Amino acid sequence: MGPAHPDMNQADAALVISPWLEGWFLPALFAAAGMPCDLVSASPMFRHSRCLRRLDLVRSAAELAPQALQRWRQHGPYAWVIACSDALLGELGQRALLDPAYRCLLPLTPQAGTAHLHAKIGLSRAFTAAGIPTPAWRVARDPAGALQQATALGWPLLLKQDASSGGRGLSLCRNPEELAQAAVAQAGRPFLLQHWQAGRIYSVEALYRQGTLQAFALSEMLAGEGRFGPSTHRCYGLPVDQIPELDFHLERIGSALGLHGFANISLLHAGGAEPAQFIECDVRPNVWIHLDRALGGDFARALQVCHAPSPDPSAWSRSCYRQLSRQIVAPFAGTTDAGWPYPPPDDAPAFLDALRNSGQLMRLP
Repeated sequence: MGPAHPDMNQADAALVISPWLEGWFLPALFAAAGMPCDLVSASPMFRHSRCLRRLDLVRSAAELAPQALQRWRQHGPYAWVIACSDALLGELGQRALLDPAYRCLLPLTPQAGTAHLHAKIGLSRAFTAAGIPTPAWRVARDPAGALQQATALGWPLLLKQDASSGGRGLSLCRNPEELAQAAVAQAGRPFLLQHWQAGRIYSVEALYRQGTLQAFALSEMLAGEGRFGPSTHRCYGLPVDQIPELDFHLERIGSALGLHGFANISLLHAGGAEPAQFIECDVRPNVWIHLDRALGGDFARALQVCHAPSPDPSAWSRSCYRQLSRQIVAPFAGTTDAGWPYPPPDDAPAFLDALRNSGQLMRLP
C-alpha cells in the first residue's frame, strides 16, 4: 500500500467515494483538470458517465469504505481522495482509529486529528484550540445540563446534534422552554450548545493541499431549505475584504484541521470590523463548486496548479481567485432543463437525463 498522502508529482489520479449521487459533478471536474478519476458508489447511474476511468459499484453503503481501500491498494496512490458525505467521513474517521490502513482514505494530512469529522463538538474544540473565531459554546447531555450551560451562554442559542448534517438535529432556542423541548430529543447523547447572534451567513467552498489554502469561492446565503438547511439561493461576486481577515482565518482552518482536499465552510458576520464567527466546516465538496466556472473561477485550474511538477509561485496566487466576476442568484432546479452557460458536466446524454430526473442539476436564471 502506498503512503497515506503521496507527493503530487507521484500520483496523478483522484479517487471519489460517493454513496449515491452526492459527487455527480466530481468526475467532470477532475476530467477538466486532466486527471483520471476512479469512483466507488452504490448508484448505478454513474455507469453513464464518460468522465470515469474505473467504477466500482457496491450493493450497500456498508461496503463503500472496504471497497475504496481495496481500490487504493490495487491502483493507488491517489493524489486526492474525496469522500462525498458527512456520514461516510465520520465512518472513515472511526475506521482509521481502529485500522490505520484507512488513513489513506481521509481528506487530511497524515498527522491530522479526526475528532472534527462529522462531529460538531470536535470541530468547536478544534476551532477554539487554534484560536479561530467561533461562537461561544458548551456541551450538554440532558435538559438540566443544557439549561445550566445556557445560563452562561445567554439567549438565543443553537442546540446541535453532534453528528448531523443538512440542518437536521438543529434547533434555535430563545428561552428555557424551547431549550427543554429540543434537549429532550437529544437526551442521553452529548450535544452542542452554541450562542447565536444576528448577522449574515456566508459560505466558502475551498480547496486545500496539505493544510494550505489553494483556492476558494465566497458567497452569501440568501435562502435555503428551512432556516438552517442547505442553501438554495446565494449571491456571488462579493468583495472578500468586507469580511475582516477572511484569508487569514481560512489559512488557519486548513492548518488546524489538516485539510487535504475540498471543504465547505460556513460563517456568520454581523458587519463592520467585527470578526466573523466560523460555525461549520464540512470536509467534503458540495455542488456549488461546479457553479464557479460560470462566475469566473475555476477549481479545475486550481487542481492543475496543485498538480504541476514544478509549480510557479505566481501561479499559486492566481489559482486562489479572490473575487468572482459577477453577482448571481442561483437556484437549484428540480426536474428541469439546465441552462448551462458552458459545456455540461458530462456529455453522456443518459447521465444528464438521469441527473435532471433526480433533481441534481442546477439552473441559472
